[in-house]
Amino acid sequence: MTAKTPASPSSSARPLTVALLLFGSGLSALVYQTAWQRELRLVFGSSTAASAAVLAIFIGGAGAGSLLLGRRSDRTPRPLLMYAKLEVGIAALAAASPFFIDLARFVYRAAGGTFHLGMTFGTVLRLLLAAIVIGLPTVLMGGTLPAAARSAESAGDTQRRAVGWLYAANTLGAVTGAALCTLLLLERLGTRAALWSAAILNAMVALVALLIDRRLESTVEESADAAEATESAESSPLPAQFVLIFAGLSGFVFFWLELVWYRLLGPLLGGTVYTFGVILAVVLLGIGLGGLLYPLFFRKKQPTPRSLALTAALEAFFVAIPFAFGDRLGLLTMAVRPVSDGETALRLFDYIPGWLAVIGIMALPASLVAGAQYPMLVALMGKGRQKVGSHLGSVGAYNTLGAMAGALLGGFFLIPWFTAPGSMRIACFVLVAMAASSAFFAFRIRSLRVMIAAPLFSVLAIGALAATGPTAVLRHTPIGAGRVDRLVLNTPTAARSWFQDARRVIEWQTEGRESSVAIDATDGIAMVVNGKIDGNARGDAATQVMGGLLGAILHPNPKRAMVIGFGTGSSAGWLGSVPSIEQVDVAELEPSMFEIGRRCAPVNENVLENPKVNRIVGDAREILPTVPRKYDVIFSEPSNPYRAGVASLFTREYYQAAKKKLEPGGLFVQWVQVYEIESETLRTLYATLASEFPSVETWYLGFSDLALVASEKPIEYNVAQLKEKLATEPYHRALRVAWRTEGVDGLFAHYVTSSAFARAFADVPGAIYNTDDLNRVEFGFARSVGNLVSASVFFDPIRKSKEDRRPRLVGGTIDFDHALEDKAAQIAGDGTEPAVPEGLSPDAEVRVQAIVNYIAGNFEGALAKWEFQQGGPTGHVERAMLAEINAWYGKEAALPFIQEHAKSFPIEADAIRARYEYAIGKRSEAVKLLERVFIAYRTDPWSSTMITNRALDLARELGQSWSPDAARLFKALEMPFAVNVLENARRLLRVDLAEVMTEENACVAAFAALEPNPPWDERILGMRRDCYAKWKHPRAADAARDVERFKACQNAGRREWLTCL
Repeated sequence: MTAKTPASPSSSARPLTVALLLFGSGLSALVYQTAWQRELRLVFGSSTAASAAVLAIFIGGAGAGSLLLGRRSDRTPRPLLMYAKLEVGIAALAAASPFFIDLARFVYRAAGGTFHLGMTFGTVLRLLLAAIVIGLPTVLMGGTLPAAARSAESAGDTQRRAVGWLYAANTLGAVTGAALCTLLLLERLGTRAALWSAAILNAMVALVALLIDRRLESTVEESADAAEATESAESSPLPAQFVLIFAGLSGFVFFWLELVWYRLLGPLLGGTVYTFGVILAVVLLGIGLGGLLYPLFFRKKQPTPRSLALTAALEAFFVAIPFAFGDRLGLLTMAVRPVSDGETALRLFDYIPGWLAVIGIMALPASLVAGAQYPMLVALMGKGRQKVGSHLGSVGAYNTLGAMAGALLGGFFLIPWFTAPGSMRIACFVLVAMAASSAFFAFRIRSLRVMIAAPLFSVLAIGALAATGPTAVLRHTPIGAGRVDRLVLNTPTAARSWFQDARRVIEWQTEGRESSVAIDATDGIAMVVNGKIDGNARGDAATQVMGGLLGAILHPNPKRAMVIGFGTGSSAGWLGSVPSIEQVDVAELEPSMFEIGRRCAPVNENVLENPKVNRIVGDAREILPTVPRKYDVIFSEPSNPYRAGVASLFTREYYQAAKKKLEPGGLFVQWVQVYEIESETLRTLYATLASEFPSVETWYLGFSDLALVASEKPIEYNVAQLKEKLATEPYHRALRVAWRTEGVDGLFAHYVTSSAFARAFADVPGAIYNTDDLNRVEFGFARSVGNLVSASVFFDPIRKSKEDRRPRLVGGTIDFDHALEDKAAQIAGDGTEPAVPEGLSPDAEVRVQAIVNYIAGNFEGALAKWEFQQGGPTGHVERAMLAEINAWYGKEAALPFIQEHAKSFPIEADAIRARYEYAIGKRSEAVKLLERVFIAYRTDPWSSTMITNRALDLARELGQSWSPDAARLFKALEMPFAVNVLENARRLLRVDLAEVMTEENACVAAFAALEPNPPWDERILGMRRDCYAKWKHPRAADAARDVERFKACQNAGRREWLTCL
């Protein structure tokens, strides 16, 4: 055999080998990052401030390691050995990090968190603890790429193409890690097992690197040194300080944009743990592919200031294009979203192609340019192997420093100040300025020969920013949750109509620190959080009012309560109105929600003015374990568990913390949805809650919402005491307005099943718990969002009320027949098709059928059913039904029912009386009553929207047939109803009434409430055009153009779609 020859530093095999190593370390690093973020979120909470502390340490540590260890890699004779040692250290520290996290949790909770320390000292403690947990491994991570690059780079690689290959490999490994974490590891293995798996892979990478280094140990370093010495001494075309500042700005803008992409894409794709993971993977994929493009484009020529200017201009252009595309991206998202056949639920992988397409348009091109830019910056610092570690370290440090600033300033200030679309505009201008600054240096060195592309793309980017950009259509509609009718895709007219409606109904919006928040005023104040309605002030009162009060009703003497989630403020407000309650703590993550609470004062008992209600801003996962008080009632009503991070409020550890904060005999009430949920997911929820609370009883709140009332001892219901309590305020009024019932029978109409059913449902082979480490509920809800699946098993007890599923009663009895009848009426009133309960008497069964027909609008069928039974009305719903049906037909039998109904709902009674007066020919009396009704609606939000809707229909019928009546009703309808109930219907009715009025400018006043997004309807657009032309309104020309545009687009083909929008 021949003697071993020294391996050349320029050997072509080494960059590929090192690239494979970096792929593995990139994969591991992304798994670490994801695991650490999830684990520390459970310690510090998931607020922006808490997440920022973790992110600052992660990015800052990597930047510091890049700077310090990059320089060292240039001095070491064996950089691959250095890389291997770094990877060994990272693997060991990462593997040990869960134990440090447990220590951090103990220290943080012992110190009281931000609740005791305040935001400033709490943030300092978060930074210190995060540094202890992840500081050292992230510093070591920062040194791996410089060391690897030093080992693989060669003197002859003047363009430093190897850096591009290595950077791409490392980033593509991170892509793989993100995909594996999101789609497999976290759900199947859990957070810690995923982390330890990554640590094993990391250790294997280190071992392979050690073996390769030993093989190269005999390399004559002198040859490398000699090669370095022969490298060109030609200076960089750009000052090093300029390159580093450019790298910092690049990191700043990119991370700022990344936050913007999350804000904009979350509503489009659903905002689940899956979608956020896929967004991250696509962004990293773009960066990795960009890293690959750099060595392909610069095979022979050197990067110059011109090429750097072009990358900045291209990035600006690729950010501006999706901005200009605007709301059309929402249509595209709906078009690529899979459609279920109605029988088979969609699978996760059915959604991914569509997600990739949408994210690809929004983020992939800009990410790709940013990925190519990074190795270019390193190449502009020098050539070949000389100081490549130091240059990589310096560029990396400045880039990560900028990234950290972009993430912190973007999340805390820039997005809340300028909004997400506004941030896209500003980021584009910053990128154009960066391109111009690089072009300036090109001019100084007379390198402007072919600089056409950068100015061109800069101008195109600025021109694209003149577009409207994303509006409420993209930001505040539930596209990602699958709750927008796909019929809007049928024609451009239908799409434009949806655009107009979605924009018009947004009454208020803000860019919160944690979420984008808006008010949809279509029918009541509906709080829109990240694109999905999280509750309606009036429509969800059954859940929001009674969910909070239920625990107070069942507890013998509640004094302190906690509410998780502020929402409209109703749960906390009504609890605060209970005389025995001394304090209500309410935890809310997003401070912007308090503005919604202010606007919802008519339904939330003016919660913001109640001194007993204490608002705490922060994540309940941090607040609940650290708050110093104990409670008699805890009501947990967070957002839907499919949203990323929310399911941490449904884990065993969370329930353990809640149990510790309950006084003896205290009640924990958990809100749960039973729509878009698989039975196995709900079974897991029950099993988890029952693992900490032996007694779990189930109540129906409304609109497919359940309340699980958990306690350490079985609950006994003292009927006599409950009757006495329910006769007092606020309970009596709450039952009447929120559940439209009364008394003990009405209360137990919402009782679903005892803890015996909960135990039977949860205690099956294979039932598992939901834990912080293995959060199956988060992934289960994420899979079923938008799917037509429900845990219908919970409505079986409505049909079959077995003895062992009934409540434990003492001190009296209840009429279960009446309760079941009332329960069916409640479910029908919620818009759900109820099953007629089994075991009812014939009369009760007929009454239920009559109610179902009444709520469906079939008055004739309801009356026919009612006549088959002998009894009278027994509740508010039945009295309203008999009053309204008889009034509709002008029957005098309506009057006693109207009179009786007026004792509880006087405004409703007047509305029904108006229908009666009209039916018997007393038109003037009907108008007078409707005037009184509409004025009263301005302050009273509790009338049935079903009856209110019919009052509006009667007003239209009266007004359109005689102008004087129209004028009176137009005036009565000039102000919104309380909490914007039926706001869209009220506005449109005023337009119809104005059509027959002769008063000057009546139509102008009516259309003013619809501007600048009038309904895209030919009749309304024509009325608007004629009105504005008649009164010479400034919008007259626009109104005429809208009519012409509507007509032109009615039969538009596919080519005209975009112009019609």
